Amino acid sequence: MRCMTIIIVLIIRTIAIGQVEDSTEIFKKAKTAFENYDYNSALTFADSLVQNIDSVGREVANLRSDIYERLGEYDKAILELKKIECDEISHRIKIAELYIKDGNYKYAAKLFWNIFLQNPELIYPKLRASDCQYKLGLYKEAFTGYKFILTKDPQNYKALKMITSIANIMDLPDSAINYGERAVNIKREPVVLRMLCENYFRKKDYFNTVRWGLKLLNMGDTTYSVSQKMGISSYYIARDSKFDAIALKNKEAIKYLSFAYSLNSTDPITPFYISLAYKELDSLDKSLEWFEKTENMIFPDYLAEFYFQYGDVLQRKEKYQDAIDRFSESLKYDPEKNAVLFYLAMAMDKYYKDKTIVSLYYKTYQSKMDTLDPLVNKYIENRLEALREYIHFNGNK
Repeated sequence: MRCMTIIIVLIIRTIAIGQVEDSTEIFKKAKTAFENYDYNSALTFADSLVQNIDSVGREVANLRSDIYERLGEYDKAILELKKIECDEISHRIKIAELYIKDGNYKYAAKLFWNIFLQNPELIYPKLRASDCQYKLGLYKEAFTGYKFILTKDPQNYKALKMITSIANIMDLPDSAINYGERAVNIKREPVVLRMLCENYFRKKDYFNTVRWGLKLLNMGDTTYSVSQKMGISSYYIARDSKFDAIALKNKEAIKYLSFAYSLNSTDPITPFYISLAYKELDSLDKSLEWFEKTENMIFPDYLAEFYFQYGDVLQRKEKYQDAIDRFSESLKYDPEKNAVLFYLAMAMDKYYKDKTIVSLYYKTYQSKMDTLDPLVNKYIENRLEALREYIHFNGNK
């Protein structure tokens, strides 16, 4: 810090009144010594320069301001510029920019706004005022500002990028996608691609989530969030795929999710979807392995679905008592999850000797469903008929 202060003194002395021509060479020698870490020589040269710096002109104030800015002493840099009586736009913008660097976004926004009001043909002050509003968390105001800029300059990348960010923060996926797509047509920055990936995922547009996720991966962006979203999206794409593509997409889901899990093993959503993908591949042992990893960490909002899926795998493994326990847990967390009743009835049908309760669950499922798949309904009717015959001849033995 002391050496940088010396440079400030050197510059000021160098351009002091009446000494410019003689001091210039001395200043160059002082600066060279300073840059070569020869501070003693730099001090010697400094001491040989003039002492009178009382008359501070515009050039000196600008130099002092620039040096204080380099030192990170923005408040002092601002004071130096304020010594200059000047109403030029460039000078006012420079002061406003220093207020931003000093973290005073509120006052900087005011300065930029005033410049814009007096010069409405200029986009830059409006852009910087919007930047300040963004920093202050005034997202609606900033959104309006960036939108205005885009009416004047539709290709303004900074405005497109920032308005995409605001839409992302405000959970406006349609706007984020609209502006984000426009932004990446101009420049492809990972931060914008990540927002596109995020908002397509929010809209459950899994194909476009993977589309932008792959572009991120090709750019070397292997973040946890992107990998997880690509894995989950691949899982859902597999569910809507033709038969020959189901296995491929589930394997892709496992690949992305396993990588995400290697980056962050504390988020239960990742292993949950790994278990679901293995379930779809009929790799039931692997699926159970991942369900067991997830059981003690799953989020409360997912418990009903988690136990439903877990129970289904156990039932397919013919572990009916364990399946019944998981289905019962699912209904405990979401009593309105009516689909579980059918699976619970089937597990009880296989395990319980008391067929009366089995019949009751089949009938309860039928009564609670507004619409019922004809094949499922036919299956239930056939089972109820068989159970009536069983109970008639065997009772509840």
